[in-house]
Amino acid sequence: MESLGRPANRDQFVQRMDFLKSPKSQWFGRHSWGDENQTNEALKLSGTSILTNFNQYVGSNTRVLSSSMVTETRFSFTQFYNTTGPELAFTLRAVARLPRAATRRRCAVS
Repeated sequence: MESLGRPANRDQFVQRMDFLKSPKSQWFGRHSWGDENQTNEALKLSGTSILTNFNQYVGSNTRVLSSSMVTETRFSFTQFYNTTGPELAFTLRAVARLPRAATRRRCAVS
């Protein structure tokens, strides 16, 4: 019996920026990026793969209008992608990983 694994690759990157334009105006920005690939192995390359990717952008401006009034404007954009498929679905060299017998074409000559 062969021991089957669950290889996973998870990467995430977050960048933040703060800018004090003046004592009455502050800017904030953030970018988040993530990529996750997981393979659930099964019998001879017949498992499943899960892909998850995301991008998120956030920006904000806070202004002091008076000693008793503050306003904040915030905007954001999120992109999320998630899919699942056969184990070899998301690899560029899927055909090269197949057993040799499965890739041979048999031609019958009559």
